[in-house]
Amino acid sequence: MSVTGIDRSYGRALYETAVEAGELEQRLLEVQALRSALDTELDSLLLSPKVPLATRLTVLSEVFSGTSPQFLRFLTLVVSKGRAAWLKGIAEDFVLRHERGRGILRGQLESAIVLDPALEEEIRSALSGPLGGTLELSRKVRPDLLGGFTVRADGRLLDASLKARLEALRRHLKAARASA
Repeated sequence: MSVTGIDRSYGRALYETAVEAGELEQRLLEVQALRSALDTELDSLLLSPKVPLATRLTVLSEVFSGTSPQFLRFLTLVVSKGRAAWLKGIAEDFVLRHERGRGILRGQLESAIVLDPALEEEIRSALSGPLGGTLELSRKVRPDLLGGFTVRADGRLLDASLKARLEALRRHLKAARASA
């Protein structure tokens, strides 16, 4: 899931207030409960224009009755403002901030073939330092890369694929032909 501007704003507010209150770990548990709850019918109910706002807020209060008053107020605010569609992104942003605070970065390693675990570890280790944290990589096979790999992490892209190298060579030859 990608996080948008609204998700980031609310996610940052939720994270910063939890840090200020010294309730970061409690809030993380509540956010994880929110993520789980949104994988049920609750998501559809909160997004349905057919369900009156008062009903949505009542259900929200019942589902999250065991959470802190601050978290319940936050959820009530988001839903009352008509922003329930962003709850998943808000939760994702909160978790990313929490991980970043612990020095953990998430990224995606894409390669043309399944890589040897030792090579994956070498790539992860080599990039963890420059990125300023421990890099956790998900993996994806993309045969269109032809060879090599790409890594997306912390808003950056490292493209060491054969496809990118061939494209660079094509541009270089095209530029040389145009100047000749």
